[in-house]
Amino acid sequence: MLARLRTFALVLVALTSAGSSWAGRYQIARRGTAFGKLLGNLTKHGSVMAAPSGNHEYQFHWTRDAAISMAEVLVRMKELPRGAERNRLSDQYKKYVRFSGRMLKDKGEAGAGEPKAFPDGKAYRPWWGRPQNDGPALRVLGNMAFAEWSERHEGHDFTESALYNKSVGHAQQQLIKSDLKYIYNNRNKPSYDVWEEQLGFHFYTRAVQAQAFARGARFLGKMGDERRAEMYRNAAKELTGYLDTHWDAENKLIRATVDAREGVKHKWTGLDSAVILAVNHVQGPDSPLHVLDERILSTAHLLEVDFKRDYDINKGLKSGLFIGRYPEDRYTGHAGVQHDKGGNPWVITTHGFAEYYFRVAAALRKADGFQITDVNRRFLLSALGLPESTTHLKVGTTLKGDDPHLAELVTAIVKKGDGFLAAVRSVVGDGVQTEQIHRTTGEKQGAEELTWNYASYLSAMRARDRAGAPTEEAR
Repeated sequence: MLARLRTFALVLVALTSAGSSWAGRYQIARRGTAFGKLLGNLTKHGSVMAAPSGNHEYQFHWTRDAAISMAEVLVRMKELPRGAERNRLSDQYKKYVRFSGRMLKDKGEAGAGEPKAFPDGKAYRPWWGRPQNDGPALRVLGNMAFAEWSERHEGHDFTESALYNKSVGHAQQQLIKSDLKYIYNNRNKPSYDVWEEQLGFHFYTRAVQAQAFARGARFLGKMGDERRAEMYRNAAKELTGYLDTHWDAENKLIRATVDAREGVKHKWTGLDSAVILAVNHVQGPDSPLHVLDERILSTAHLLEVDFKRDYDINKGLKSGLFIGRYPEDRYTGHAGVQHDKGGNPWVITTHGFAEYYFRVAAALRKADGFQITDVNRRFLLSALGLPESTTHLKVGTTLKGDDPHLAELVTAIVKKGDGFLAAVRSVVGDGVQTEQIHRTTGEKQGAEELTWNYASYLSAMRARDRAGAPTEEAR
């Protein structure tokens, strides 16, 4: 009951700041509901339950999922005025930090690469795809942002005791130090991917690590630790260079994984929505990726082509689509059940495509000039609903701010982003959100109330705000 009252209070805060329009209040209320459900999956121990029901394999704290979800807690905390609600979120974040520190105690430095733990903090010892080196990079990005906020608003005590203290060695309780050290020492070693299926070198992992190093260098510089800051600046440049090795120029796609060592053998196209999630999860001036990179635009388009062809529920959809993990996916959402063409659309990947489209639209609005190339053209024409045979948007054309074609393109891209959100909403509505949506029947499937679902919706809607005024569907 207390948790529900707190969630209701957060929704009221959002409503009072949303303006007088009914549509605006309703939109914010939906976000408040999503945030409330996210909060409902945080435990008293400081862990983040990946999903509380629907699939027993998800009733754990995942390092990666938790970091993505707690980033939304941090965003909301920063939006709130000083007071009890902001303090509660700050306290919850500190519990998460302490829980993460306890995860490291069991295996020392190697514990940073542990994929998951029991919600009460007990180590998960059976075999699982380990190490997973994207998680500590995402966690340290959030913790550095929290440390900077906490120092401005609450003082130095928590940062020095739990996150970063120059005078203390690489102690396990110094979480920022521990995570940066771990990913630095393991940056050139293979790990398991976002989906926990392949051991190799992954575009997503390298992207989040590169940003962790770039931001870590800046953070440590402020802390007066210039020696380590220089190490991490160089590591950021190194990993950013490695990202280029994932480009398959012949097929015009970014390969999600290179040099796979073990794991599933059926991923032959190289296409994976994790590439788009990577762009969403590394933002800002220190990002190693650019949202308008023609290689990313081309990869997004090729993924859409495959999912539109392969998923029956996408037949007849004219705007946004249901998006899965990768075309050859076999995981059905039921524990231990996999078969050919068993993979389905996921809520987080469909939300992820919506966010990417909104970010593309926002970037185009700000661009001094945007050139049409033979690599990015198919994405742009698809957003406009035009065939490749059209004479519209000729290769070599540069669109500038006052060009009506640019305005037309931005509008179409935002509308298509809205379509992805509408596709999810047509199935889940305001009810229970599942991990997956059946590719043929459209029924909900898999883990229920996946915490990452709500984080991905909130992140997509923030990108929608930056892209332009909401349409009726976005509301």
